Amino acid sequence: KLFDEYGEKTFHHISRNLKTIVPLPKINLAMSTAYILEGILGNGEAFAQKMKQLGAEDGPKLFEMIFMYSIVWGAGGSLTSDKSGDYKSQFDKWIRAEFPRIVYPEDGTVFNYAVNQETLEFEHWTVRIQPYVHQPGTVFGNLYVNSLEAQQLTAILDLVVPYRRPVCFVGVAGTGKTTIMKDKLRNIDGELFMYLSINFNSFTSSMIAQLAIESVLEKKTGKTYGPPGSRKMIYFIDDLNMPTVDKYGTQQPIALLRQAFDY
Repeated sequence: KLFDEYGEKTFHHISRNLKTIVPLPKINLAMSTAYILEGILGNGEAFAQKMKQLGAEDGPKLFEMIFMYSIVWGAGGSLTSDKSGDYKSQFDKWIRAEFPRIVYPEDGTVFNYAVNQETLEFEHWTVRIQPYVHQPGTVFGNLYVNSLEAQQLTAILDLVVPYRRPVCFVGVAGTGKTTIMKDKLRNIDGELFMYLSINFNSFTSSMIAQLAIESVLEKKTGKTYGPPGSRKMIYFIDDLNMPTVDKYGTQQPIALLRQAFDY
């Protein structure tokens, strides 16, 4: 019902009137929204109990707020700002006017707010930013000071990574993509996950990528391979766009990754 009410209008408006940092079909916007919902609600059983406790009025209200948060980031998170316009600001104005039933605070944009499930209100992200605490002896290159945008993106990672959903950060050099990812990986639960960083460059072929991916796996049973123990493997691929484009217009390592995702 909420996808019918909010989703189609939002996806259509973005595809017709706004600009994303990379071309995205409507199905991608819908899938991203669903992945964020999945991260918040899980299998839905605990949240269903919470809705019953809240009652017939507050329960649906909370669910609607969570859905709106998911669609703002799932559909609008890929919007960009360039010389042709600030498309996130345009999206903010449109969504406030189009769906007045969801009341956002006036300060900032809709991207600046997350749902507080206890107070049933939108809470500014600055409230959730943890202050920097210096650890003596930390290598300068590993120093990490949290910011508003970093906190927002890390929150999305926290929602989708446990459900094995791929994440791609896109942006110009120096915007903190690698830093955010590496901070997330440094603080991940080592008993549940392990990770491998792979740097692509113009010489990376599909064979080199495959060998790097397989290097940390061990044989389980038959044709099944996996990370040691019962942990899950996270691959962090930096400079994804760097492999050379061949004469067929294909970047072979990326085609290999697509095969793994789509299989």
